[in-house]
Amino acid sequence: MSDSKTSVRLAISACLLGHRVRYDGGHKSSALLQQWPVEWHPVCPEVAIGMGTPRPPIEQRYLNQELIVVEVENWQQRYHHLLADYAEQVAAYIKKHRISGYVLMQKSPSCGLHSSALYDKDKTIRTDAEGYFVAALRQQLPQLPMVEEAILKDATLQQKFLQRAQNYAELSYSPAAPV
Repeated sequence: MSDSKTSVRLAISACLLGHRVRYDGGHKSSALLQQWPVEWHPVCPEVAIGMGTPRPPIEQRYLNQELIVVEVENWQQRYHHLLADYAEQVAAYIKKHRISGYVLMQKSPSCGLHSSALYDKDKTIRTDAEGYFVAALRQQLPQLPMVEEAILKDATLQQKFLQRAQNYAELSYSPAAPV
C-alpha cells in the first residue's frame, strides 16, 4: 500500500498489512494502520531469512549465557546470526528509502519492541524484552522511531508517533543532513 503523495514512509511488520507470514501461516492485519496516509514498507525478518510459512515457532533463549533464537522444539535450529545480518540489510534499506519509523508486531521473538519473552532453562525470565531482530536494528539505527502496533489504537499515541516519524525524516533526510 503506497501513495506517492504521502510524506511519511514507514516500515511495518508485514503481518500487520495482511501478509500471511506468521509462523502459523496467518496474519494480524490491522485495518486501522491500512487507513494511515503513509507509504508502507512491509518487512518480515523471519521469512526474509528463509524460514517458511507455516514454520515451527521460535523463541529467544539463553543457552550457555548467550542470547540466541531457536526453534521452540529444536534448540539446535538457530536463527540469531541470520536475524542480526538481516537487520543490517534492513538498516541500509531504511536509509536508502528514507524511511522514518517502524510499526512492529508485539510479542514477536524477532519484532517485539517491549513485549518479547526471554527464556532460560525451563522458565520465562522476562516478557518485556526486545525481539532479536529489533534489538539488532536499533544498534544500527538507535534514533529511528519504533512502536508496537497494539498501542496505536490510542489516537493521541498515533499522532505522537507520526510526529516523531516526521521529525526524524526532517532531521535525517533533509538536504543538510548526512545520509
